[in-house]
Amino acid sequence: MVTVSRVMRPKGNKALWIAGAAVVLLVAAGIAWAVFSSRGSGQTLLDATLAELEEEVRLDPQSVQARLSVAIAYAARGFDDSAIEQFNEVLKLEENNQTALIGMGRVYLEQGDMDRALEPFLKVAELNQDNPVRFTIEQLEAVYYDLGTIYGRKGEYDTAKQYFYDALQINPVDADAWYQLGQIQRQSGAFEEAIESYGRSVRLVPNFVDAYRGMAETYRTLGQKGKEKYAQGMIHLSGRSYEDAVKALREAVRLEPQMGEAYQGLGMALESLEQKDEARQSYQQALALDPTLMLAQFGMQRLGSQ
Repeated sequence: MVTVSRVMRPKGNKALWIAGAAVVLLVAAGIAWAVFSSRGSGQTLLDATLAELEEEVRLDPQSVQARLSVAIAYAARGFDDSAIEQFNEVLKLEENNQTALIGMGRVYLEQGDMDRALEPFLKVAELNQDNPVRFTIEQLEAVYYDLGTIYGRKGEYDTAKQYFYDALQINPVDADAWYQLGQIQRQSGAFEEAIESYGRSVRLVPNFVDAYRGMAETYRTLGQKGKEKYAQGMIHLSGRSYEDAVKALREAVRLEPQMGEAYQGLGMALESLEQKDEARQSYQQALALDPTLMLAQFGMQRLGSQ
């Protein structure tokens, strides 16, 4: 049976309660997210337990835990209206129940209803705004990420950026968050910042095609042809179109001879084509320009030096 820890109402010192509730949020919402992420799988198990969960609610309609359990099961099964109804019942019992707020927001967001998703997510952010440990709570990173996404789609770029910054303060190695931040920065005209964010994203996920596409579009806007060729070459490389990658990256290093990342990408493309001597030379040039390039370091380890 799915169970979710109970988030208690504030009593006494608000800051202490928020800190405690946030710890519960980490555990409880983590369970919720695990169930949500399994949509499309485990259906038989959910179908088998749903009747039991509904019976628990019938026997004890004042049980927050029972209602949370059935709401999460409904959401996982795709019964969105029933899930929202049960999350609302939880909030009638405990208006600040963060698991219910997050669950409701996630269901609305999956339905594409950003306006209705916004309110519960903002409530969670508000409940934790004075929490001294909020930047250590993984599930708040997901809330901030979703808020950034919503405000970005609304065109409220400054607000969107701040929520992505908050998300990345919790998890600085979230490549998706760096990519989304880059998208917002590009759309708002902060092109150099966007390039930096896309770069952070692809350093974490070297074959992140969408990030390279955003990078290519930004370089095109800036009129930086060589760097645009680099990004295009990395798109080809990520798609295993190695000959096209070599062609684009050779042009990139011709136009941008001081760009270590372009030599690194060229080395990877050449290595994929079994042109090991040239690949080694490209890796060596990449590291001469930037000794911190990890993929070039790994390439040299694979190929050895001669």
